[in-house]
Amino acid sequence: MNGGTILTNKIEIMKEYKWNEDTLNHFEFISSYATVNEVYNMIKEFVELDCQLEEGETEKDLVEDLINKIYKNKNHV
Repeated sequence: MNGGTILTNKIEIMKEYKWNEDTLNHFEFISSYATVNEVYNMIKEFVELDCQLEEGETEKDLVEDLINKIYKNKNHV
């Protein structure tokens, strides 16, 4: 190829995390009266203080997964 550039697409696959039902219920309840920002900050604090990361996980991944589950479940009620 004469000066050509090969582009590759980076595909990120979100890992599915299994959350304790009590944790989901707790944050779903809070989401019924708190703002999204407040819930996000509470989940972020929960992940930082109470979750143990496994290999390849980041706190950001856990926070995003939990917030998505909370609001996905809320939209299906």
